[in-house]
Amino acid sequence: MRELKAQRAPDATFGHAAKAVAIYLKTIVVCGGHDQTPLARIAHPPIDRILLRTLARDRKFPFPLKAQALEKARKLWRHTNWTEMDRVIYDEVIESLREAGLDEGGFWRVERWWVGDTG
Repeated sequence: MRELKAQRAPDATFGHAAKAVAIYLKTIVVCGGHDQTPLARIAHPPIDRILLRTLARDRKFPFPLKAQALEKARKLWRHTNWTEMDRVIYDEVIESLREAGLDEGGFWRVERWWVGDTG
């Protein structure tokens, strides 16, 4: 964030920075043939509105999660705007994805819920 501010990007948020890092890791590690490495297993895809809204709508969620915890996660995903995320909200979103079991078999696999621009 300091570097973004120093580079005259005063409106950049933690969400912007996190997405840039996630895109880099996805490109270099996951798509670069290192998808079975320890780093690839913990790297998550870029978090954006499309991914979060799709997760929030999924009623056939494949992972065992108590109903109350799942509804809390869905509410967070539904109401989070990645461009406005600060570090605290970002950490909450990532933790909710982990609690939902979406880091199983490689956290980057959560991207299967990214359906592209439908709009």
